[in-house]
Amino acid sequence: MKPANAQDGDDASGPGGAWPPVGWLTNRQTAERLGIGIETLVTNWKYRDTLKAAARTVGKPGGGRCNLYPAEL
Repeated sequence: MKPANAQDGDDASGPGGAWPPVGWLTNRQTAERLGIGIETLVTNWKYRDTLKAAARTVGKPGGGRCNLYPAEL
């Protein structure tokens, strides 16, 4: 799976598509799916290395950046 890039529309949803891009989750969505708090996701938690390796830091529409995680690992 290639990294998402919302800035130039180089994602599965195409230019101006949905955020996050299809197949990716924000950190809050990832924490919710795992049944943990956002604080646990970003601390030294036992699965942190696995998730960190799969994450991509991308530019957000309208500026800024965030980490996205693949919906399927």
